[in-house]
Amino acid sequence: NRTLLWDAAPGEIRLMLHENGKFCELRLVRLLDCNGAVLPGSMMQVRLGAKLSGSRAIVHFDGNEGEISPLPICSEGSWLSAEMIRAPIPEPGRWKKAQFRATQTQEFSLGDYIQSQWPDLDAILCTGPLEAAHIQTIFTRNCPEIRQDAKAIENAQFDLWCERGIMGEFVIDGGLLTIERTRAMTMIDIDGFKAPHVVNLAAAHAIPWLLRLYGIGGQVGIDFLASANKAERAEIDAELAKACAPLGQHERTATNGFGFVQLVLPRPGPSVIETLCGIGWKSASTETQALMLLRDAARSKGVGARELTAPTHIITLIESWPNLLGELRARLGCAISLRCDSGQLGYGHVHVSP
Repeated sequence: NRTLLWDAAPGEIRLMLHENGKFCELRLVRLLDCNGAVLPGSMMQVRLGAKLSGSRAIVHFDGNEGEISPLPICSEGSWLSAEMIRAPIPEPGRWKKAQFRATQTQEFSLGDYIQSQWPDLDAILCTGPLEAAHIQTIFTRNCPEIRQDAKAIENAQFDLWCERGIMGEFVIDGGLLTIERTRAMTMIDIDGFKAPHVVNLAAAHAIPWLLRLYGIGGQVGIDFLASANKAERAEIDAELAKACAPLGQHERTATNGFGFVQLVLPRPGPSVIETLCGIGWKSASTETQALMLLRDAARSKGVGARELTAPTHIITLIESWPNLLGELRARLGCAISLRCDSGQLGYGHVHVSP
């Protein structure tokens, strides 16, 4: 049984795959003003820039820079059709450029992306008729059954999984996993209060599920607690191998004498954690905070006007999204006002007029 839970708000769609009774994959699709979703597989027009070393060159798209390889046969400044094979990825303090390859022009929609990621869906679950109608327009062909199930969306606890992703801390039996982003790789540290081997086995089961849940790719280092002997390390390797099977194509080293394991997974775009944190560390980016405030407003109850109060940098960003504000007004059927408050804690709050 494969169902996709669809939680939409202005500027962001949160998707959760529910497979055989378990939440398996969380993904965020951001749809900000004047930009379509930036997804691996997107087809777009790019302008060729300066040649780089080897068979690579800079390309310009939507006010951003990427790289294209192999080098297309055209002059600098030319426009060409290209496929995004890796979306831009935020790392601590910097962005990794998107990567493209020249291709023939063809359509690639959000519906195409979903069907490529999750073929053979039994159904898509959403909150209500507004979301159901929107989903129907996204799938131009082979649309899965759409069901309205607000309780299922609530039970998915999207907010909780996003909050845990930002903090990077996850409780396991007898211990705690901490996910740290670095420019070189994603590091996973393991701490515990039970016997080390018990904690290591719990971690070996939990880590592959978390990697899949948050879409973490690239190089991943796991620092297990020190094992007493080779037999314990072999058992950890065996359990980790079984738990990694749903990840698909990947490479994995054996546990060394210091308890370190390295995995290498495909990285076609940012993980959920990278999307939430941007180039920051263990904190929601300004973009994420602004979208959280819009989501809170969309959920608010009542018939009166809404006032969104937040720190200046968040309000300034929301003001740059007039289309999203228009979508919010249409959802709520009321006036929306924005107010800056430099003393506001967190990402802000929504006041509903009586």
